[in-house]
Amino acid sequence: MQTKKPRKFPDINSIKANQVDIGASQVEILPSITPFEYPILFHAKDKYTLFSEWLKSNKPMVQDYLHRYGAILFRNFNMDIANSFREVVNAYGNEVMEYTLGAARRTKVVDNIYLSTHHPAAEDLEMHNEMSYASDWPIQILLYCDAPSPTGGETPLCDGRRLWEMLKPETRARFEEKQVMYVRRLGGIFGGLTWQKVFQTEDRAVAEQKCRESNMTYEWLDGDVLVMRWVKPATMRHPATGDVAWFNHAFFFNSIMLNPEIRTTLKVEDMPFYSYYGDGTEIEEEVLEELSVAFKATKSAFRWEKGDMLLVDNILLSHGRNAYTGDRKVLVAMFKSLN
Repeated sequence: MQTKKPRKFPDINSIKANQVDIGASQVEILPSITPFEYPILFHAKDKYTLFSEWLKSNKPMVQDYLHRYGAILFRNFNMDIANSFREVVNAYGNEVMEYTLGAARRTKVVDNIYLSTHHPAAEDLEMHNEMSYASDWPIQILLYCDAPSPTGGETPLCDGRRLWEMLKPETRARFEEKQVMYVRRLGGIFGGLTWQKVFQTEDRAVAEQKCRESNMTYEWLDGDVLVMRWVKPATMRHPATGDVAWFNHAFFFNSIMLNPEIRTTLKVEDMPFYSYYGDGTEIEEEVLEELSVAFKATKSAFRWEKGDMLLVDNILLSHGRNAYTGDRKVLVAMFKSLN
């Protein structure tokens, strides 16, 4: 029996600054400003470098670096107004997703560009791969910082390849065999999204058809509550790199995420979202703690600056949001395809 060789991750000390000539402007490719190698930094030499035009000429190179490092931070480009981000999204050329069947409320700014989250500012938003629980999810996400917060508000990142390899062999085997079951409750006493809002219809038959299309079982409860269940793999193999990464919401959609006071009083059956092993059994507390340790050990974060953009490979890296004070405005666009 062959022993699998551990995957070699990029060495931050081996990354040297590269200069990319685009007309009269230059962009430096620099090591990450975090203790980890992600996100790698693309730094414009001057504020006159228009990112939307630069991106059109350099997308293949951007994709190569993204697949290696999982995330790229673009800084010091000509991105003074939010409308510039719309131009960048259009220039990127990938299919932009609409945020449907999402787990949270999200405000559309223009077209398919949204505010990143309405999660309370005083609370951290735990690590997750965007919409990994859904049948239709983005392969890449692009964030734009229009207004950084005075304190906090970072968008931490975690390499799902590294995290997966950190888990005990028996933990990996359990998730590979059983997969992950999601249970979602639309409506109810704890203010989750209603099925009318999620499915954008008032017709139960339409909602039921959409459940079937997504391979979900469903049941109606008193009070116009819709409960859905479905099973998905715990990992994803990247279509371009072949890497296997942790890709699910099992850690995020669990009671370990709750405030301890709420956790002792809230029943699992009342939670808007919950996760189990694919056979319906509870994910053990010690496994959730193991995941928590792995996330903390692989988490990187940087301070946002106005005009920053962060491109994230949603399969390779998970992301979150740290608590913050004051005002913060980060926009996001989600892309369905690689090209």
